[in-house]
Amino acid sequence: MVKKILPIVVVIVVIGAVGYYLLGGGESIQFEIKQYPDLHVTGKEFLGKYNDGAVKDLFFEAKQISESREGCDVTVIHYETPELQDSVRQFIGVSSPDSSFVSGKAFNEVRSFEKPTMLKAVITAHNFVMPRPEDVKSKASEYAEEKGYELEGYSIEVYKGTRDLEILFPLKKL
Repeated sequence: MVKKILPIVVVIVVIGAVGYYLLGGGESIQFEIKQYPDLHVTGKEFLGKYNDGAVKDLFFEAKQISESREGCDVTVIHYETPELQDSVRQFIGVSSPDSSFVSGKAFNEVRSFEKPTMLKAVITAHNFVMPRPEDVKSKASEYAEEKGYELEGYSIEVYKGTRDLEILFPLKKL
């Protein structure tokens, strides 16, 4: 009986491991600190439960806009809200370095960041095998401290493609 089950288990484990690595699992996160050009995000603020359908609707609305216009990316600003234990505060929309592009063209609200110093984390893994947000933030915080910075109270996710996510962490000097 064991002789029949063992080969099946081995095949399943090997297929799972190969699939994990093909999707980008196990890749290290690349960090870089630099002064960025202006970044403008036009979108809508969301405050509520993470699994609320409105979050998904806003994300896909932003995705449609980004696919129809060259030079912009789906962007989600995550605000740290420890007082909202079971809720999230996000600003979901599209971003561009060109302020004339975003003003009034996609959504009504615009958030601008003028030449910010940011820590960029690049993740190229598929959504199924991406590291958890808490792990990325923890590693980013360690990296920033090593370089003499600390993270501010929010992060900016810029979706460059299906397997290309940039997470920007605004910094301040220690």
